[in-house]
Amino acid sequence: MKILRRTIQAAGLWLAFTATAFAGEPLKIATSAGPVAQLASFAAKLAKEKGQDVKIVELSDWMALNEVVNSGEVDANLFQHATYLALQNKQRGFNLVQADKVGVIASVGLFSKKIKTLDEIKSGDSVARRVGSRSALSSQRA
Repeated sequence: MKILRRTIQAAGLWLAFTATAFAGEPLKIATSAGPVAQLASFAAKLAKEKGQDVKIVELSDWMALNEVVNSGEVDANLFQHATYLALQNKQRGFNLVQADKVGVIASVGLFSKKIKTLDEIKSGDSVARRVGSRSALSSQRA
């Protein structure tokens, strides 16, 4: 049953994308501003070379990224992992499906006042902690 449901969902997504292409309108993909949008824009240029018109819609409001897909303003979005999508579907009454299990992980920085190289981090060292009233990452062990 699960395989059948996923097959139907994938077919529906493919039909939506194909219908958009045949309608002469660009495929509209919403993404968060910054590095992910830059990657998506690069991919859109490659798609254009292959004959598929893709419009990237950059949004800085993460809540709006699912709203615009749910409302039909865009065809898809690129910004979240499966757990966040499931939570949004449950909390906000969406029925959005994950079209790709890989996704994109934007590069992030690791900053320290003490550590100069990753080799200096030993097993059991704390790499993140709560700072004042702000919560950074919860305490993690290397």
